[in-house]
Amino acid sequence: MRKVSRSRLSLCAFGYRKILLVCTSLFLILLLYQFYWLNITFASVSNSSFDSTIAKGSSKIAFAMKTGKETGVVRLPLLLLTYLKHFQNVLFFSDEDIQIGNIHVTGVVSLSSKLKKEGSTGWDLDQHKFFPGFMRLYELFPSCDWYIMLDDDTYIILDNLNGFLSEFDPLEKHFFGSPRLETGCTQSKHQDTYFAMGGAGVILSRGAMLTLHQNINKCEKFYVCDYGDGALGECLREIGVLFHKNVERMLDLFNGETPSQHDFPWVRDSCKRPITFHHVKPHDTQRLYEIDTINPNNLEKKPVTYELVYNKFETKGRYYENYKGTGKEIEVYKTDSKVYCADECNKLKTCKAWLIDVKRGTCSLLRSIESMEELPNFHFGISKNADYSCKYLQ
Repeated sequence: MRKVSRSRLSLCAFGYRKILLVCTSLFLILLLYQFYWLNITFASVSNSSFDSTIAKGSSKIAFAMKTGKETGVVRLPLLLLTYLKHFQNVLFFSDEDIQIGNIHVTGVVSLSSKLKKEGSTGWDLDQHKFFPGFMRLYELFPSCDWYIMLDDDTYIILDNLNGFLSEFDPLEKHFFGSPRLETGCTQSKHQDTYFAMGGAGVILSRGAMLTLHQNINKCEKFYVCDYGDGALGECLREIGVLFHKNVERMLDLFNGETPSQHDFPWVRDSCKRPITFHHVKPHDTQRLYEIDTINPNNLEKKPVTYELVYNKFETKGRYYENYKGTGKEIEVYKTDSKVYCADECNKLKTCKAWLIDVKRGTCSLLRSIESMEELPNFHFGISKNADYSCKYLQ
């Protein structure tokens, strides 16, 4: 057998590394070239491709994107090429200063003298992005009607957002988002204080933002709270800005998870129109963008409903945590695995739903759905073969 010398192997390895380095460099150059033509700064988006027919009213919305030193360079490029390009007024801020193409993303420490003194880092900084971020957003865009803060792994459906906001007077004090109760503030006087979970989006009206800006000094005592979004909720309540009273509607509109998640909590009414999805992966962002902007159905002015999202994501079915459904049983398995139970149901054309009884540790396959009720220690799922069409929009 012919032997290959070590020196020759080293030359080959060097050649492959050189080719890989050249290819990587070319890719980065092309990416930076695209950002150059987007003509965006950290303070505002001044984008020639802004389409007012897609994002009607977006010029009245100021948008703050929370990102991080590690995640920004990975997530922001795709967002800038999808829904984010339709916003005119955008602030990017991170835990530290970073540069992405010609976009300068400001570190939150530079926005807060308090954080400079404390020398906070990492997660400590993330929980303190809300107050300085909203203050900076208002200072940059004081004439906007709505102020929104999202994470860099959140997708927002523009038409649904604009349709929802058009129902309200921005001069009044409105506070919207995905409702949560545990604020992480031990000094709270109100344990029943609802606040908007930061990942799914926090929306403040002009009236609410003006109130916050005028009373920001009253928020300092909440800086010790465990969660930044909870601290914001506590302070807003103290200064008279309450979370939206229709909590159930907020849960339907603002989602803390992505539709690709196997146990995503699909709403029962598929005609409802979601606004945000959190924890989206790159392929999730692309699919949502296609539904939102270039889906053929949208050319017919069909609204983006849960039905459209459900069909696009080819999900394994619908899932309802802490719900019990009843119906005629086909079979019962000794398992509490939601994934296994859903897969077994989807294999059978006669199976319409499945039920996990947590205490008994069983999975029941059902051939019919007779009732549903909210009940702890049960998990209920509906087969992907079951109908989820939006009837009254057809």
